[in-house]
Amino acid sequence: MVKRFLQAYSEGIYQFVTNKEKALAITNQRLKQKILALVEEAYQFYGPIFSFPPRVSHDGVRVVLEMIAQRNPGTKVEMNVDKYVDERLLDELEREGLFQRISGKG
Repeated sequence: MVKRFLQAYSEGIYQFVTNKEKALAITNQRLKQKILALVEEAYQFYGPIFSFPPRVSHDGVRVVLEMIAQRNPGTKVEMNVDKYVDERLLDELEREGLFQRISGKG
C-alpha cells in the first residue's frame, strides 16, 4: 500500500513540476482562489520545493534537528538523519524503473 502511495505521489509531483498549466488549474481549484496572480505566486513558491523523485533533503532534516536541539537544551536529540529517514521503498521503486517510466526516460 505504501509503495502504491509513493507511485501515485511521484506521478503527481512529476505532473506538478513539469506541467505548469495543469498544476495552476489544480492549485486554483483546490485553493478556490479568484485572484490568479496569487495562484501563480503559490506555484512559484511551492513548485521548486518538490523534488522528483520525492527524496527527503538530508540537509533540511539536519537543520530541523539542530533547531529542535537548540530550542530544547535539556533534550537529547539524535543527530543521525538516517534514524529518521527511511528511503528503502524509494530505492526499490528506483531500481524497478518507476521514475524513468514516469518521466518518459525509461
